Amino acid sequence: MKNLLAVIGIVFCLSCGNDATRRGDQFFEQGKFKEAVGAYNDFLSNNKANVKTLYNRGRAYEELGKYNSAISDFEEVLKMDEFNTNAMLGIANVNYSQGNFSLALIQAGKALKLNENLPRGHFLEARARHQLGYFERALESYSLAIKLDKNFGDAYLYRGALKVQLNKGSKACDDFRKANNLGIKDAAGALSKYCK
Repeated sequence: MKNLLAVIGIVFCLSCGNDATRRGDQFFEQGKFKEAVGAYNDFLSNNKANVKTLYNRGRAYEELGKYNSAISDFEEVLKMDEFNTNAMLGIANVNYSQGNFSLALIQAGKALKLNENLPRGHFLEARARHQLGYFERALESYSLAIKLDKNFGDAYLYRGALKVQLNKGSKACDDFRKANNLGIKDAAGALSKYCK
């Protein structure tokens, strides 16, 4: 009987933990990032070595602008799983957000060495290259992101912006139209400004 109660207790605790991480995911989807962090903290208080929840909490911190906490979580994920490309790209994105374009480029490159088929990796690499003035390489990276994901609206938008910068206006308009068709909010403004 004692063993049966112990098993029931363990199953109950596991399902409680799963409920906390599911609640965190729901809060995240609703844009309630502070609440998501709280739910992830509840789960992690009993499950310190959970890669998925640590990564998700890092993303929630990132959305809150708590970049040091986000990087700390992403680095903790990499201690547990050194090949976790999501954590690498998370660090790249935080570095980009903070204006550390060279570090963003390095981190995106690390992820792409492990898996060259990451649209988000090529996109982050393109954004960093774009900011650093490596325009032709940025154009290649945006195009690779789009080749891997034909519905990557932000990649079309930013590639279009780069084409404007490179005086390739008509080609830029094609990208802005595609981004607009994919529901990217800034695409309509780009279309009206550059594609009359």
